[in-house]
Amino acid sequence: MKAYASQGYELRPARDEEDVRGEFVLPDAFGERCERDVGQAAGELLMASAEVHGRRIDVLLPHLKAAVGRGVRVRALLPCVEGMKPRKACVVEGAAEELRQAGIDVGFCETCPNLTIVDGQTVWYGGIGAFAFPRAEEQVLRFASAEVACELAAELWG
Repeated sequence: MKAYASQGYELRPARDEEDVRGEFVLPDAFGERCERDVGQAAGELLMASAEVHGRRIDVLLPHLKAAVGRGVRVRALLPCVEGMKPRKACVVEGAAEELRQAGIDVGFCETCPNLTIVDGQTVWYGGIGAFAFPRAEEQVLRFASAEVACELAAELWG
């Protein structure tokens, strides 16, 4: 966050959906807001999640399938299963298979951040991963910046 502040970004609550300055999204609003952005994606959806919960995949998958059906390129990064406890690894592997069957490009990342980029413009970054349910104390920053989106996408997806 300090790096963004040094570049002149300022965080304030958003006034409405057209307000692109940025906002922190709390756990109680996360699911609905994330699913709305997925539903509005028109070109590309990049999603990385440090945690994966099977029930969250079940909730999000219809929205992702609909995006793929609209011609949106969806790419997902999940945490590497190497070194994970068997139960968690099974959840991640099962999620990867479900996502692939839905036409989503799936990759794995050793240090997977919580990051979602919608159409190269809207960025979700922070404590809540798209493929996990949030904990009560977590929040995620949602803002619009094509420049930051491009930099983050290049770091993870090349």
